[in-house]
Amino acid sequence: MARMKSLLLICFWCIVPGLLFSQVRLDWQKRIHPERSENLRSVQKDPAGGFVVLSTKAKYQPDSSFIRWYNPLFEERRELKFRIDHNRFEPSDFLILSSGDIAVTGSVQVSASNVDFGWLLLDTKGSQKQFLSFGGNGIDSPREIVQADDGSLFIAGRSNSGISGVKKEVSRGGSDYWVVQINERGELLDQKTLGGNHDEYLTNMVVNKDGSRLIWGNSQSIKSGDKETDPRGQDDGWIIQTDSLWQSVHQASTGGAGNDAISSSMYKKKDQTVFLCREGQVDSGGEFDIVLRGYEADDTTPVLKHLKANANDSPGNMIRTCDGGYVICAASASGRGGDKSEASYGGSDIWIIRMDKDFNIIWDKTIGGTVTETFPSLFRIGQREYVVVFSSQSLRSGNLDQENPMNNIGLYVIGLTDESIPDHWFNRLWKGCNICGSIKRISKEDVIRFRVGVEVPVAGSEE
Repeated sequence: MARMKSLLLICFWCIVPGLLFSQVRLDWQKRIHPERSENLRSVQKDPAGGFVVLSTKAKYQPDSSFIRWYNPLFEERRELKFRIDHNRFEPSDFLILSSGDIAVTGSVQVSASNVDFGWLLLDTKGSQKQFLSFGGNGIDSPREIVQADDGSLFIAGRSNSGISGVKKEVSRGGSDYWVVQINERGELLDQKTLGGNHDEYLTNMVVNKDGSRLIWGNSQSIKSGDKETDPRGQDDGWIIQTDSLWQSVHQASTGGAGNDAISSSMYKKKDQTVFLCREGQVDSGGEFDIVLRGYEADDTTPVLKHLKANANDSPGNMIRTCDGGYVICAASASGRGGDKSEASYGGSDIWIIRMDKDFNIIWDKTIGGTVTETFPSLFRIGQREYVVVFSSQSLRSGNLDQENPMNNIGLYVIGLTDESIPDHWFNRLWKGCNICGSIKRISKEDVIRFRVGVEVPVAGSEE
């Protein structure tokens, strides 16, 4: 009897910890074009299923930019290479228009002290249809391009130009938020400068169905100019909501006494708005921690979750899970400690955190090699399957299993399965739910075939 109890205890301690802690599995990995050094610029979902990626060669060349289409398992469908015959153009974001044409925005280097917003229109074969620049006499650098329901395009970034060139408003002081509105022919429709007495750096914006705009970024200004909120510390996040005529409706600041910033990622579901922030920690946590803040109707920004670690962490994006929870990806230089359960592999790693609907941590995972992994983006390809796309400079090391024979910096993709979602959720929700039902996804059979090494056809169709 005693021997039987001993065997049972051994089985318990061997099996149960695995069941409790093995809640995420790395299914597959790919290093994209390891023969090239490339910088990841933007990853987006393809409306037809899968993903579209914008990247540039790490060393500038006239034909140094690529747009590639992938299926959900990152098998390449198509590559489009384009070159600019004008001044140096550094792409930052892109949109696929309803016509199939591709709009790319980026910085145009006019001179050492003069940079403009650039707008490039490509046809479906990658041939240049139009190239325009917008700017004044200073540094005007775009960050994002978004499209409104009426078809117009908003190019958003920062500007320290005064009234000059096409810029029609004075600088509020230092760099300001600057947004240019154009149509699909590149004709200038409108523009707006927003800022205070010091520097503002726009990170993103959205245009709502009613034409109102939500714009956010980082600010070093006191209450001045267009800024109606008091500073909280050295650098703050600054959120401003305007109507369709650019009149301020709501404003809020985020942060504490240190250097704080809002990332480009924002999650909005019905009446819930969550911003992913990077906030310097004066009294606790690491150098920079990830803080999730809500944005309430009374213009407050309460802390929903403070993810504590012991070094420097920067949020990527956040997605919703089928059981109502959340998954965040981040770049992290932290070791084990605080909310981070695994040691660093070296340099900067990718940190993925899974939380329930109340932001309680269910599991976290560190991914990386001995050098540097940065700029992660996380997407869902099934009900509990995700892909994380990031920039990697590591050789095969840590938990990265792909070779890097030329020691290049490039794109890396990992497929994961979230095993904290039980089988009964998986089976019931595979037909779709109010959170996930509209997502283009691969079939269960394709997931299984890929895991066991069987060639998978182009996926992405609804079941």
